[in-house]
Amino acid sequence: MPSLVIAVEKAPRISDREIVERLTRLEEGQKRLERRIDSLDKGLNNRIDDLRSEMNSRFDTIQWMFGLFTPDAMANAEKTDPGGNNPCDA
Repeated sequence: MPSLVIAVEKAPRISDREIVERLTRLEEGQKRLERRIDSLDKGLNNRIDDLRSEMNSRFDTIQWMFGLFTPDAMANAEKTDPGGNNPCDA
């Protein structure tokens, strides 16, 4: 007759005190992670704000440059009639 052998490993007993200690360590670790994430989030937000400020500054410079060149372009366009003839050439 075949025999069936089943091996069962007996789990070590863990006391309530050990459970509480491990849970406390887990909670403390979770709090440290939350503080680190908050710190990283603030740092990232500051970097994004700095980049946004830099971009706005560059766009302001581009707008200023367009403002410099636009009056000249308009003045030159007024000298030329719609047919493309420049009255100053006559």
